[in-house]
Amino acid sequence: GQLLRGFMESILKVHVPSQHKLFLSVLRKFKSSSKKQRRLASLNVVATLPKLTKRSGVVKSFDKADVRKLAACINSYEFGVFEAIQPRECFGLAWSKDGREQSSPNVLALVQRFNKMSTWVAATILEAGDGEKSASKAASARARAIKKMVNLAHELYERHNFNATMGILAGLSSNAIYRLQVTWAKVDNKTHNKREGLVDVFSSAKSWKALRERIHA
Repeated sequence: GQLLRGFMESILKVHVPSQHKLFLSVLRKFKSSSKKQRRLASLNVVATLPKLTKRSGVVKSFDKADVRKLAACINSYEFGVFEAIQPRECFGLAWSKDGREQSSPNVLALVQRFNKMSTWVAATILEAGDGEKSASKAASARARAIKKMVNLAHELYERHNFNATMGILAGLSSNAIYRLQVTWAKVDNKTHNKREGLVDVFSSAKSWKALRERIHA
């Protein structure tokens, strides 16, 4: 949640007094792709993330899920949360102050989605190795899960869902996943490069310059 809040805070500070203008710019980006999302929403897929319970079947369903359909599913759900945000919720850093539940309920809902996404990513990758008979096979299974998560992040990025993309990157960078050195060694170079490319776009350097340029592209 801190990553998303830091991004929003930096954006608003940099663009004062044009906060509203930036908000509308991001909103237009989402609305430009919403028609396609609504067509894809007719797909019979579940729009919410699976429950995170031990051996819950999350990994099995994720392993079989089509990345494009899963991205469409996430977009369909998150767009409803994003669309509900009112411009007034973004003024004066209202989401970070006392009374934020009343002044910025929809911004907080989007932050919660970010947190759930990063938690889901980490849990799914860790569970991918459960049940394997050797440490090597467990690492390989987790490496496959990481590859699919990176591909999902890239697909969401292409669909302008930057909140979910950042959530996945946060999950991949969490201590529980980052420390899996043997697993990361099994991830192919193409996946590493794709992830690093996204990390560069979402870097906080120069007040999130790369991401601001991507939003306005």
